[in-house]
Amino acid sequence: MTRWNRAIPYPRPSGWLSVNENVHRNQTRNSEMRVGIVSLMHESNSFISTPTTLEMFKSSRYLRGSEVGKFFSGGLNEVAGFLDGLEGTGIEAVPIFYAGTAPSGEITEDTCDALIEAMFEEIERAGPVDGFLAAPHGANVGETEEYRDLDGHWLIRLRAMVGEKLPIVCTLDPHTNLSKRMLDACNATIAYRSNPHLDQKAVGTAAAKLMVKILKRKVKPTQAAAFPPIAINIERQRTTTPPCLPLYQLADGMLNREKVLSNSIILGFPYSDVKEMGSSTIVVTDNDPGLAQKLADELAEHLLEHRREFVGEFIDIETAIDRAMEIEGPVCLLDMGDNVGGGSAADGTLIVRELHRRGNAR
Repeated sequence: MTRWNRAIPYPRPSGWLSVNENVHRNQTRNSEMRVGIVSLMHESNSFISTPTTLEMFKSSRYLRGSEVGKFFSGGLNEVAGFLDGLEGTGIEAVPIFYAGTAPSGEITEDTCDALIEAMFEEIERAGPVDGFLAAPHGANVGETEEYRDLDGHWLIRLRAMVGEKLPIVCTLDPHTNLSKRMLDACNATIAYRSNPHLDQKAVGTAAAKLMVKILKRKVKPTQAAAFPPIAINIERQRTTTPPCLPLYQLADGMLNREKVLSNSIILGFPYSDVKEMGSSTIVVTDNDPGLAQKLADELAEHLLEHRREFVGEFIDIETAIDRAMEIEGPVCLLDMGDNVGGGSAADGTLIVRELHRRGNAR
């Protein structure tokens, strides 16, 4: 099983190694600390022929500077949680950049270039900060090799820009395909604990509160990850029922351990055709990397031990319709391979064709 921890540094492009003093400053007791907020959100489906373009981001959510805070204040996503978590702490929230659009095909090279250029322009414009709260999706995929791990690309660039001392706390969607670059860029990484997703704001708030503790030197986060050789079908990723529920219960119990700051189950996103595709686990501790690795390994071992339970039952369309007809009341039949929530076009006709063949009037 593959492991990762911050004691094993990931090599960074040499052109990004210099610290930019415009976005980094040493903390002082007499100045109000500032935390930058950046986010890039897209779930990229590699099996869709239509690419994702800059126009799609701009027609959905494309916010720069103060627009970010104005739009998300009082909202329900991670950025809203960042804002809430910093409020009243004496640390200024500095909204910088947000771009997001609905799940769709891989992102074009020109779009990746434009998004990253805009993000880093706004980072420069924001002025000195003492830390960053970052919200990548975790399954942003560009069409070209340089941007296959798009989230790792921009996060590692951010880390290189600000240097090693400035903290970066990152949130992730559990449909992340976790890369070592993502981990290496961040001091702490926290994923949602629900699928369907209900806790984005709570996770953003937790990330912000952790950032406050870091800046006030109350904790020193150390994180580790484990990468079991398993990829979970999207149909088996519901977190409120087995087989995921016992795994999350195990993770919840670990949160009561001394020095454990957070843990995350990365379920993975099977529709991104990237080498990182699969499941992983992350544990963040207070200055105890050995414990972080031990607990990340325990979560990963649970996944491996119960891997057959994650296979589930696969039935053909005819059987699915037969079972649906046995149920009284309205019934929804879903083709999980044509799921708009995963980037598909929802134009599949296989279920409808079989119903039509049967002449079913229901």
